[in-house]
Amino acid sequence: MTALEKVIHTHATPIKYMKLSNLHVILSTFTITALANCAYAATLSGSLDSGSPFNSATSFDLSDLGTADWAYWDTSSGAGVSGAATNSMLSADLIGDLSAIGGGGLLKGTASATKPAATFTYDNGTSPSSGTATQVTGLFNSTINTSGTGVGLSIDLPTTDEYTIYLWVSAFDVAAGTLTVSLPDTTDYTFATISDSAGPDGVKDTYFFTITASATTAGDDLSISLVNTTDGPGNFGHIVFNSAAVAIPEPTTTAIFVSVMGLLFVVARKNRRAARS
Repeated sequence: MTALEKVIHTHATPIKYMKLSNLHVILSTFTITALANCAYAATLSGSLDSGSPFNSATSFDLSDLGTADWAYWDTSSGAGVSGAATNSMLSADLIGDLSAIGGGGLLKGTASATKPAATFTYDNGTSPSSGTATQVTGLFNSTINTSGTGVGLSIDLPTTDEYTIYLWVSAFDVAAGTLTVSLPDTTDYTFATISDSAGPDGVKDTYFFTITASATTAGDDLSISLVNTTDGPGNFGHIVFNSAAVAIPEPTTTAIFVSVMGLLFVVARKNRRAARS
């Protein structure tokens, strides 16, 4: 039984008989203890969706998944495109621009009919406000088929709560690519077997990751890199960043605890007033 459960179990039933002063002591003691235990330690973990990689068109609702922010990249332009998202959640700014890692430092999209498998729907976008982005191109490094090249992204974590982040990345004609997610004061999450095992088949194999992260300090950045780690097997190998979404964090245990204790205090106060009248 947790400390919170013990407090509720011990004090919820006899609350109407409790003196306000006694409850105040309980509230103060447990609040101080809770706050003392809140020297926030960063946490970071990740998992690959059981259906990944998928190589047929698959739809995701960005507005449903990305309740705090979302973004996708979709352009037919060649080398030198901006890393800014093609569309993102209206009035949200947690997800930054994509940047090139290694190579010539340039990003590109593609006019090729061979695209990633992920399709995205949304109803709270910036422009357009709603719609369907079918098999978005994503962005990738303009230097292709070269180990050490890729793309990077930063996501702001404005509080120390636990956030859920969703990432969609793809590969084309790549033997091995690595996704690395980093956060200050904790161990990186790494997935080192991103590949396009089937080779050119009309669809870029797409991987869907779920990341959970909480920062030591509000405002810390979650850093993401997606890098080609093995040349070939073909001549056009590259890995692609398609989309990202961030979910509003759930209340922490401490926040729930303080809320419950505050409620108990209010109930006791009302009962005390009622007894005097």
